[in-house]
Amino acid sequence: MADYLPAPHGLTNFAVPVEEVYPALVPFLELTDGRVLVASDGADQIEPGKDGRSLRAVWKRWALVDSKPGQLVDPHIMSTVVWRADGTTLKREETLLSSENVTLRRWWFAVPTTASSQKVKAIDREHRARLESKEGALEVRVSADWPLKVSLLTTGNGPLGRGARGAIPLHLVYDAEGLRLTANRAAHWRITLKVEERKR
Repeated sequence: MADYLPAPHGLTNFAVPVEEVYPALVPFLELTDGRVLVASDGADQIEPGKDGRSLRAVWKRWALVDSKPGQLVDPHIMSTVVWRADGTTLKREETLLSSENVTLRRWWFAVPTTASSQKVKAIDREHRARLESKEGALEVRVSADWPLKVSLLTTGNGPLGRGARGAIPLHLVYDAEGLRLTANRAAHWRITLKVEERKR
């Protein structure tokens, strides 16, 4: 469920769909055999940073989407995620390391937002978005070692638009198809979220 995945809560203009299996800031990986994996349940390793502002988690076993709770699989891909907080900025950096050559049918994640307006642009290989509402703004910056496509999903009255505290009208969706992971070569992607609360 998206509201139980390891995504931040309480950020201005960010929310997750309630009781939906959905990649809210946590990427889903679709293998060529059709299985969809997510690094969510039961991290193999968790290390709080000594500075009190960071956290490192490692997954070697991944949750299988649409399977029994607690069922984990080893796809020979290790995910290392580091969260860092600095004032009103939160960074998530992920490194994927495969022990063998693997081609992913699809890699994708979403930024569901309660914002009433958005501006999206790409500068070089960094995608930038500004999500605004009466509460303030959330700046989103995403970059990866591989090309990303960005699309905007409008949820209407569907289940992906229902949040714990109201509607989630827009989702920024980032994805890559045919992503190739070369054996023992690290692949990185990162997202930076910066909150600007409206002055009262």
